[in-house]
Amino acid sequence: MKKPTVTIGIPAYNEEANIEYLLKTLLADSSRIVKLAEIVIVSDGSTDATVTCARSVNDRRIRIIDRKQRRGLVATENELLRNVHGDILVMLDADVVPVESDFLDRITEPIRKNSSVGCVGADIIPLPPRNLFERVIANSHYLKRHLYRRISHGNNVYLCHGRARAFSRSFYKKLHWPDDCPEDAFSYLTCIARGFKFKYTDAASIFFRSPVILFEHRLQSSRFVAGIDRLKELFSPEFVKREYSIPWKLFVGTLLKYLFRNPFSTPAYLVITSYIRLTHRNTDIYKSRFEVASTSKQIVAFKGQKLSRV
Repeated sequence: MKKPTVTIGIPAYNEEANIEYLLKTLLADSSRIVKLAEIVIVSDGSTDATVTCARSVNDRRIRIIDRKQRRGLVATENELLRNVHGDILVMLDADVVPVESDFLDRITEPIRKNSSVGCVGADIIPLPPRNLFERVIANSHYLKRHLYRRISHGNNVYLCHGRARAFSRSFYKKLHWPDDCPEDAFSYLTCIARGFKFKYTDAASIFFRSPVILFEHRLQSSRFVAGIDRLKELFSPEFVKREYSIPWKLFVGTLLKYLFRNPFSTPAYLVITSYIRLTHRNTDIYKSRFEVASTSKQIVAFKGQKLSRV
């Protein structure tokens, strides 16, 4: 039987720290069920050596679109949609690294097994923290992952994140992101609204880096809050509220469990989150051309280390 073809789409803005390593990792993928047909990179007005580093990886399947002017993540991903042709589109951030050697087989499996699945979210694993602040943020990730996995078996908006997703061709050909919106959550809500299914899988996972300073974490968290307000303009407020709903008992039970497990990191994260919520302004709006967190891009430093899943 003919193998399903996979296109990998990578939006990139100032990604010289990791793009070469990511490309080499993807090209070494050992998947046997699907075929890697192409990797399309759109550089969104990068001012560093992103394009040079990407071009240093010599493979006919790599295609680079070097856009000189920065237009933002949403415009970049829409340009990717216009330039991909695979049976399945795997969209990756440039500052991640797949964990499994057959990552493409794993992340595409829910789509291959069920034609009604439009979007798949992969598991994400933080790299070992470099300082105390990053340790707090990394531990908070495990708290939230524990919580989100227990909502609809993980098939929810919280686990449809921009770091690693797979889209069926029948879905991504109908997808278009409006400007200035959180494209990951918009992907999930559109998937559900159009009658497709979203599936989360912990069989496919990627490593990522948490910010090491409060300022950069605040940038990410503020975008999350402003993004929900923007989504309520694009969808019905009731629909958005329902999809973001977390059962109260589940939330309290998870919080108590992690307060006991991490008696320093969990209270510290609650303080940080309270500060961000208190300083968030109702006038803040979501912008696709947001300031990036530079400390979250240092992935290559762990090249050669054996990192195991947690």
